[in-house]
Amino acid sequence: MKLLLLLSHGQASVERGFSINKQVAVENLAELSYISQRVICEAVKNHGGLLNVPIPKELKASVRQARHRYAAYLDKQKKQALSRQATSKRKELEQELDKMQGRKSKLQKTLKCLLESADRFSEEGEAKNNLTYLVKANSFCGKRNPCENCTAFTSLVSK
Repeated sequence: MKLLLLLSHGQASVERGFSINKQVAVENLAELSYISQRVICEAVKNHGGLLNVPIPKELKASVRQARHRYAAYLDKQKKQALSRQATSKRKELEQELDKMQGRKSKLQKTLKCLLESADRFSEEGEAKNNLTYLVKANSFCGKRNPCENCTAFTSLVSK
């Protein structure tokens, strides 16, 4: 079967009356369907009408298998849609995971900074025998280990 190609060549003003787009235009057609219908219309036109188009054995065999090819095409489209959906879900999860890991690292840095400040206040309180620094150190530690600095605190209280 010969393949006919329609090429746009910018002669629309001259050929406005010859356009077959209006004849084959249907609302819900994909681009591939429009191209196929235009090829068919041109082939019929080149053979001098619908009754003059030769029907070879290959065309008859192709028509018999058309439903099978269409079902295979639909399956392929469905698999591609599922694949795209799975890919988008995976990308969303990866983005969420990256976001959570970023938050985790920020929290770890903040925690490290707070613990260093608490240790510094604790050491300063012990060095200067000042309870204010130990209270600040305990407030930074929170529920981490409230009795960790208790030994320094009780030693200062007893003095």
